[in-house]
Amino acid sequence: MVGLIINSMGSDEFKVIPAKEYKIIIPRFLSSIMMHINVESDIRNGINLMKWAINHPNKFKALSNSEDNRELNAKGDMCFG
Repeated sequence: MVGLIINSMGSDEFKVIPAKEYKIIIPRFLSSIMMHINVESDIRNGINLMKWAINHPNKFKALSNSEDNRELNAKGDMCFG
């Protein structure tokens, strides 16, 4: 479905015409506000998870057990792989 839409947008016949009437502009504005409200909680949760990961690097293990990683971990430096 997405490929079909992208394919049709690439044709010469596809034109973006801006809305000129409030009958179209107001529902577009309201729907964009509603979509942002729906996504806001997911974005907030993602940011909180990233903050937690940055503040708790000791909760993660190194991806490999090479000698370089063992030396870095013994020094207390952050090492993710």
